[in-house]
Amino acid sequence: MERMKKWFFENLANMITTSGLIATFWLLLVSIYDPEELWLIIGLAVFVGFTDYIDGWIAKKLNIESPLGTALDRVRDKFFICPILVILLYYYWPLNKRVSIGGIFTESLVILVFFLEFLTLIAGIIGFFKRMDINSNIPGKKKVFLEFSVVVLWLLSLVVQKDFK
Repeated sequence: MERMKKWFFENLANMITTSGLIATFWLLLVSIYDPEELWLIIGLAVFVGFTDYIDGWIAKKLNIESPLGTALDRVRDKFFICPILVILLYYYWPLNKRVSIGGIFTESLVILVFFLEFLTLIAGIIGFFKRMDINSNIPGKKKVFLEFSVVVLWLLSLVVQKDFK
């Protein structure tokens, strides 16, 4: 029993990250096959964002950071942000037909997220060919937090437009 308890606590952060990865796949399926289920999509996006925050916090607090956890975290982040933005762009761009401050703000944030992902991709390619370590934990976490926030803000603006016209 003690070994199982030890194993559970040693893998707790990875289990949380994995649950976020599963929720990401569920989110993508709902977004593709039923994009009008915006409240479910928002709930899943918030859950994925929560797992992104809490897994790292738990890993640091319990001193159980691992290369596997880092890899799972990055996979979850990429599977979340890149496909969900493409899906949202496909179904909901532009945000609305009339010009509004909220719409312009949200669209600007979406463009910023694409720009950040493009820069990350270019840095990764350059780093790969120059054999450089381009890992950046704090700026990377801030970027991912911004991206999660943009997606949730966009989804909330879609709900406001749809449900509260």
